Amino acid sequence: MITLPNVKEIALIVHDMSNDALKPGGKYPNAEAASKDPAVQEYVQNNVKLLQAARARGITVFHTGHYLRPDYQDVAPNGNSARVGALQADTWGAEPIEELAPLPGEWRVRKGGGYSAFTGSPLDKWLHRLGITTLIIGGAGTHAGVEATVRDMREYDYHAVIASDACSGAGAEHHAASMLTLTFAQRGTTQEVLDALDKAPD
Repeated sequence: MITLPNVKEIALIVHDMSNDALKPGGKYPNAEAASKDPAVQEYVQNNVKLLQAARARGITVFHTGHYLRPDYQDVAPNGNSARVGALQADTWGAEPIEELAPLPGEWRVRKGGGYSAFTGSPLDKWLHRLGITTLIIGGAGTHAGVEATVRDMREYDYHAVIASDACSGAGAEHHAASMLTLTFAQRGTTQEVLDALDKAPD
């Protein structure tokens, strides 16, 4: 069972849901195939459900992305983005998909050259200023950015909640391995997280 504190202490992280990875015309080679994959469509819709619920409860929302330099000097070593020309700042490809587009007042986090949303970003500062203690996360990709971000939640003393079927890779071996090892986080389905959000006190 997922347990949550007062909604004022909760934030949702919509992690790296970019056009380049998920939409036809995206720079990653499998982007068009991903847009037609029923499993991908399901995990995208689970993120939509989480975002809608967070907005309905007035929960703080953070959207993360890479927004890389054109020369890719800020890309992580051995990253795929530079090889395929993806996730450049001020391009359609780096922006969140339309279904998860940020609303005015929601936070954008430019990731600082690593997997985790905390790496080289002001995320921890904003969370402290807002009084956030608990972070719910869904998005791409389970064994990379999501796992790295969740591990940093632990390091920065936040409570982590993973909506497992709102993470890319759900059903794959690497996804299962991440869920198995992230024992310090609360893990549940999107519906279980939604049920907990519904019960969270104002």
